[in-house]
Amino acid sequence: MARASRIKVTSSLQKQLEDNINFDEINYFIKRDGEGGYGFFPEWEKEVSEEKLISIKSKGLILDTSGNKNLVHFPRKHAVRIKPIIKSLFPDKNIKVSGFFYYPKTGYMGWHTNHNTASNTLYLTYSTGVSFFRYYDGEKVVTDYDDCGFTIRTFELRNKKPYFWHCVGSDCDRFSFGFRLMNGYKEENLKTPLS
Repeated sequence: MARASRIKVTSSLQKQLEDNINFDEINYFIKRDGEGGYGFFPEWEKEVSEEKLISIKSKGLILDTSGNKNLVHFPRKHAVRIKPIIKSLFPDKNIKVSGFFYYPKTGYMGWHTNHNTASNTLYLTYSTGVSFFRYYDGEKVVTDYDDCGFTIRTFELRNKKPYFWHCVGSDCDRFSFGFRLMNGYKEENLKTPLS
């Protein structure tokens, strides 16, 4: 069965994250450049429902990414800033930044597999209320609610059956920072430019 796992956010790890994530700067970008990229979407829960997954799968679709979403991409540099912290959690892995999203109230990313980028994956999220990561474990749909504040979870993306179907829903402000955990250590991994 496919599963997502959590990594405990200790007080020390929380402080490191707080010291390195500039939410004021991210929010400034979202307000300045993110307009039109998202809005209030009252039907968002239908887009991340089990029924929606059944409908997609019944058509034989295997969606790598979801064009069905209500979110904003924020600048990559914000994920790069916390990459050394993620590296400290996985010193034997080559860490690659993969996603950096802001989900507003009624934000979501519809069901997808990311099967073209198979890897072990980590997402660090910061949530101000009710939001979740939802996935199909091979038998049932599992909804893993984010903690208010920081949540870290890992999961494996597969390039063959059984694919790891997953989606995200948010009824609050949710900031999401994604990383691929690749085998092999590379020193330049820690020296990625911020822009």
